[in-house]
Amino acid sequence: MSSKSSVIEQLRGSIAAIEGGGAGGGRAPRPARSPKAARHPAGRASFAAAAPSSTPTSPAGSGAAHVSSAEPNALEEQADEAYQKVLRCVSVREQSTARMRDKLMRAGFAPEAADRAIERACRVGALDDARYAEALVRATLAAGKGLRFAEAEIEELGIDVNSLDAYRDHLDAGDGDEVARALAAIRARPPRAKNKREAAFRRCVAKGFSSDVATSAARIWCEEG
Repeated sequence: MSSKSSVIEQLRGSIAAIEGGGAGGGRAPRPARSPKAARHPAGRASFAAAAPSSTPTSPAGSGAAHVSSAEPNALEEQADEAYQKVLRCVSVREQSTARMRDKLMRAGFAPEAADRAIERACRVGALDDARYAEALVRATLAAGKGLRFAEAEIEELGIDVNSLDAYRDHLDAGDGDEVARALAAIRARPPRAKNKREAAFRRCVAKGFSSDVATSAARIWCEEG
C-alpha cells in the first residue's frame, strides 16, 4: 500500500499537470462547482464579520499571519500554504468547499487566502462539491445510517440529492425504504433500556433517520418482540 506521502506526491503531480495544461491529453476533470461562499458574496461577508476582530492564530508550523489585499506578496504566500493544506486533506478523503474553508479558517488562514486556495483547488478538480456529495451518500448508506444529515449538508452545498448517481442507484436497488433500514439498525444492536420503544426511537434519530421513520421502525421492532 502506498504511503501517505507518496499519495500526496501523486496528487500534486496530477494537479501540476492540469495547471500546466496537461501534456498527456487525458480527460480533463469535470468542472468543479464554485464554492458556496463565492456564489453568495453577501453570505461570505457576514461570515467574516462574525469572526473575532483579533488577528487569527497562524497555521501550525507555517509562520503565516493575517494578511490583507494590501499585502499582495504575503497574501499570495499564505494562499499557497492554504492550497497545500487543501491537497493534504483531499489526499485523505473527499472534502466539500464549505468544510475545507472552515478547516482553513480554524487553522488561522486569512479569508482572502482561504478563498484563493479553494478557488484554485476547484479549478484543478481537487475539490468538487458534486463528487463530495456522491461520496457522502455512499458512505452514509454503507454505514447503515439514515440520509437526513447527509441530505441537509448536500442541500447547503446547493445540490439536489435526486441528481446524484449514488442516490438514484440506492433507490433503483430497492433500498429506498428508510423504515426497513432503520429497523435493520435497531435489530443489529437492540437497545436494553427499560423503555425499549423510546430507546429504539432515539437510536434511529441519532443515526440520521427522520422522526417519522424512527417512530415506525421502533413500533415495528417492539411489536416483533
